[in-house]
Amino acid sequence: MNKQLTPIQKNLENELKKILEIEINNLSRIEELGKAFSFENTEVVINKIRKLLLDLSQSDINKIPDKTIQIILPRFNEYKQEIENIRNFNVNNNLANVQTIRSSIIRKADELYFHLFTSLSPIISLLRPQENLKKRKNEINSYFNELKNKISEVDKIEKGFNEKINSILSAAEEASAKIGVSKHQSIFLNESNNHKKASKSWLIMFIISIIITIAFSISILFLIPYKDFANLPTSTIINLSFSKLIIFTMLSYFVYSCNKNYKAHRHGCVLNKHRQNALQTFETFINATKDKQVKDAVLLHAAQTIFSTQKTGYLTNEPEPQSNTTVLEIIKGVMGK
Repeated sequence: MNKQLTPIQKNLENELKKILEIEINNLSRIEELGKAFSFENTEVVINKIRKLLLDLSQSDINKIPDKTIQIILPRFNEYKQEIENIRNFNVNNNLANVQTIRSSIIRKADELYFHLFTSLSPIISLLRPQENLKKRKNEINSYFNELKNKISEVDKIEKGFNEKINSILSAAEEASAKIGVSKHQSIFLNESNNHKKASKSWLIMFIISIIITIAFSISILFLIPYKDFANLPTSTIINLSFSKLIIFTMLSYFVYSCNKNYKAHRHGCVLNKHRQNALQTFETFINATKDKQVKDAVLLHAAQTIFSTQKTGYLTNEPEPQSNTTVLEIIKGVMGK
C-alpha cells in the first residue's frame, strides 16, 4: 500500500486500525438474554460490516478522494456506537420499552450495513490490490489442476471397478425387490387378518340383532292381549303402534347395518388375501425365470391384481374385474419362442 497519504487518508487508515481491533465476539448474547431478546441476526450483520471494513483496509487508501472519506468516517462512529448499544442492552432497565429499544438497535444495524455496503463496495472492487487478485487467480488455477487430477484418478478407478459396481447394484436391486415383495405381502396379510377379525365381530352382532328382533316381534304380539285393545282409547292404540313400529324399524336397521358391515369386512379380507397370494405367486414366477419379458408380464399381471377391482361376491353391484387377456397373450408369446 502507498504510504503517501493526505491527512484525511491517514486519519481513515488509523480509524480502520482502531475499529478492527474492537472485539465483536458473543454479540448475540443468546445465553444471557435468551432467544426472544438476543441479537443473533444482528451479530451476523455486524460481522458483515467488519468484513467490509477489513476489505477497505486492504485497499489502496491513497486513491480514495478526501470528500468520499469525509462521508465514510461518520459511519465508523455509528458502528462503534452500535456495538456499545448491543453490549449495554439490559432487559431489566426500562421494561416497558425494552422491545422498542431492541428493535431500534436491530434496525440501525441493518441501515448502517446498507449505507456502508452502498458506499464501500465500489471502492473495494476498484482499489483491491492487484497482487491479491493474482494470488486468488493462482489459487484457483491450483485448485482447478488438483481437481482435474482427482477427476482423472476417479475415472481410472471407475473404469477398473465398473463391472463390479454393476453386479453389486444388480444384486442389491434384486435383494431390495425381494424384501419389498415380502414386506408388502405381510401388509396385505395383516389387513386381511384385521378384516377377518372385524367380520367375525359383526357376524356375532348380526346374529344377536336377529335374535333380538325376532324376540321383540314375538313379544309385541303377547304384550297386550288382543281382546284388551277394544277397551283402550284410540290415542293409546296409536301411540303403542307407533312406538312398536319405531322400535321395530330401529332393530331392522341395526340388523341391516350389521349385515352390511359384515359383508364389507369379508370383502376386505378376501381382497387382501388375494393380493397377498398374488405377490407370493409373483415372487415364485420371477425366481423361476430369467427372461425379462416374462418378468414384465408377470409384474403387470400382479399389478393389475393388486390395484384393479376384484369381485368377491360379498358386495352388491360389484364392478367386473379388468380382463387379463393381454397379459396371458404376452406370456404365451414369450413362452412360444
